[in-house]
Order: sequence, then structure tokens, then C-alpha cells
Amino acid sequence: MAEYKDRIRIHIQGKEFSVVGGGFQDMLAAVKQINGRRFVSELKVWQLPGTVDEVRLQLEISGFAL
Repeated sequence: MAEYKDRIRIHIQGKEFSVVGGGFQDMLAAVKQINGRRFVSELKVWQLPGTVDEVRLQLEISGFAL
């Protein structure tokens, strides 16, 4: 499994995942395209609506992995 330097922490259905596979700003732009997302500043994590499979598909379209 490849190691990625940049990652964005996200929560989906109460579980934590990381978006990886690109530069930080590019991945952040992909996360911000997801409707209903919310940044929780106290935890420094993005909360995303939907299922893991739905979010994974949206991120893969942008070229990133979950």
C-alpha cells in the first residue's frame, strides 16, 4: 500500500477515514464539492453525509482515494 504525505481527515457515518492521493489543496477542493459537508474545527475533521461507498465514488471521480 502506498504511503501518502498529504491527507484530509473525514468522518462518514461516525467513522474516521482519510482522503489521500493528491496535493492537499486539490483534495480539499474535492471534499468541498460534496454537498452537505461540514468542517468541525474542534476536531479538525470534515463530516460528510452519505455512505462510505457514495463518498468513495465521488472522490475517485476526482482522482483521490479513501
